[in-house]
Amino acid sequence: VKEFSFEGASGFMAIALGRYGRNLT
Repeated sequence: VKEFSFEGASGFMAIALGRYGRNLT
C-alpha cells in the first residue's frame, strides 16, 4: 500500500502543481 500511496501522491501533486501554476501564471 505504501507504493500505491507514494505513486498516487506523486501524480496527484504533479497534476495539482501544474494546474495551480497554470492558473497563477
